[in-house]
Amino acid sequence: MAGTGVASALAVQGRVVWALMLREIHTLYGGDRLGYLWVIIQNSFGVAVFWGLRYFMGFKAPHGMSVPAFLISGFMIWNIFSSLILKSVAAARGNQALLTFPQVTQIDLLLARAGVIVVTEVVVAVLLLALSFYFGYPLDTPNWAGTLGAVALAAGLGLGLGGTLAALNIIMPILEKLLPMVFRILFFVSGIFFSLTAVPYGFRAYLAWNPALQLIEWLRVSLAPAYPATYVNVPYLTLLSLITMTLGLLLERRVRRYAAG
Repeated sequence: MAGTGVASALAVQGRVVWALMLREIHTLYGGDRLGYLWVIIQNSFGVAVFWGLRYFMGFKAPHGMSVPAFLISGFMIWNIFSSLILKSVAAARGNQALLTFPQVTQIDLLLARAGVIVVTEVVVAVLLLALSFYFGYPLDTPNWAGTLGAVALAAGLGLGLGGTLAALNIIMPILEKLLPMVFRILFFVSGIFFSLTAVPYGFRAYLAWNPALQLIEWLRVSLAPAYPATYVNVPYLTLLSLITMTLGLLLERRVRRYAAG
């Protein structure tokens, strides 16, 4: 009987998250004539601009990767990681009315937004990689375990940090204004445009603490066998993801009581 109750509760929450995902897609893209296609065009344009600049500058991707695969892997992980954090904070404050329904929790809101973001970024990356292959850029057979692991941990870490900061933002709303400024700096130091091996040796150990950079490097290792995995620390990324998700869950409960009181 207990197992049936748990399964029923999970089924209800699953339907809630799915409904919130559909609402999220409609809210973000339903008002545009291109709809969901617009976000694919928008994300593709960002990669294409840097791809074009690198092409005309004669940039060669390191360690045998093609330029498109190098940039696409960097942008995909960065967009999952940063968008989950920034939009989770916005979702928590922008959807307070939904939390009046007993079936809806802040975790459901975060999971729904995470699902939309991850699926969107993966679709964009696959389409761009297929397009680059069509134009003659070689692609190695990926290490699927590493590829899925990098994407999953990017989502887990983004969700954990996003949930933690979303809860703190209820108490300290200034976080929502500070985070975009912080992420503008992180954008240039997270390895989207460079390999960690290109950084002077004395700075590598410090930059390697950046989980976004490590996640990008891990995905590149999985896409190109010749890419060095020297600074990829999977246990560190896994532990950090678990810690932030646990902290986010604990803070969510505490902040819920704070907001109610």
